[in-house]
Amino acid sequence: MDFLLIPGDFAAHKLAEREPGQDPSGTLYEKVKENIAAVTEKLSEYFADTVMLPTFGNNDGRVHDQAIDEADK
Repeated sequence: MDFLLIPGDFAAHKLAEREPGQDPSGTLYEKVKENIAAVTEKLSEYFADTVMLPTFGNNDGRVHDQAIDEADK
């Protein structure tokens, strides 16, 4: 396979904050990032020599349905 297109929503639903400021400690966002890292690791295991082109979905940021803020890159 030359490349793999990976649609967004890596993270499990209901991990991201529902409203901005709901999780001031950032615990939920850490769980989102851990989930994305786990998916990426598993994909890399099975497709080690394949170019992967992921996109972020509405559950992959700090706040549900919001783009990832520059501060949260």
